[in-house]
Amino acid sequence: MRPLSAAFERKYGIKVSYWRGDSQAAGLRLAMEHRAGRTQADVWSTASGIGALLDAGLIERFAVENAAALGPQFRDPDGYWVATNMIVFGAAVNTGLVAERDRPQAPEDLLAPRWRNQMVWKQNDITGAWGFIGNVLTTMGEERGLAYLRKLNAQNIAPVGASTRAILDGVIGGEHALVLGVSAHNTEISRKAGAPVAWLPLRSAWATPHTIGVTSGAPHPNAARLLVDYAVSREGQEIFRQAGYLPARPDVPPLSAAISPQLAGFPVNVLAPEALERNLAHWSDVYMEIFR
Repeated sequence: MRPLSAAFERKYGIKVSYWRGDSQAAGLRLAMEHRAGRTQADVWSTASGIGALLDAGLIERFAVENAAALGPQFRDPDGYWVATNMIVFGAAVNTGLVAERDRPQAPEDLLAPRWRNQMVWKQNDITGAWGFIGNVLTTMGEERGLAYLRKLNAQNIAPVGASTRAILDGVIGGEHALVLGVSAHNTEISRKAGAPVAWLPLRSAWATPHTIGVTSGAPHPNAARLLVDYAVSREGQEIFRQAGYLPARPDVPPLSAAISPQLAGFPVNVLAPEALERNLAHWSDVYMEIFR
């Protein structure tokens, strides 16, 4: 967000201030401001929770020119969101603690005795346990997936109440051997900077578009649409590329092929926003039933 804001300010002379939190925290803040009649955010951006934002009347339709350059999976047909980038999730290991020959290649490998008490995840988001569970259930099927998850529970995965970036930093620092549910781009950024970490798709990674849109009752609606349009313009997408992300525009390839399922050749299960809204509560219930 920092380089995007700076570039937008230079181009249009419009000052941007922003607040950062996970998807649940962002949705809660929008709802509280809305109920208080003191909406401050012109633009929202989140990886999950669009259904709740819609149901609460917190976001509104908009149209921007550069949305036409996005593929259909990166723009809402009803006009409530566009995607700035695709987030691809998998596992990550500390390469100093886990030799290459010992790194898991598939979900079943996580059931090996060596991984008992060695794994962590974020417990309450698509970026962590919920996303891992959803990926298992949609790729294996409900019956086989639930049976696998019950076996996995015996491995005592530790829930960590922190952002996935902070959890990844714990893996890099040697606090944990392996994290389930971390983005390929964050891992690759750290690896290229020399950190002892490797990202693992575990046979099938999962992914979701990171969405952005206009807040209902935005104090500056024209500036809001301009910022959203800039984020998905070729110029804006180049900023995402240079920051190490997987851009949403097909004409802007990622800086590193390793984070792209198409370029790196690993399978991916794309969880569209509609699928998240339909299934996230169920995946949360499965987590509470099996892992708590």
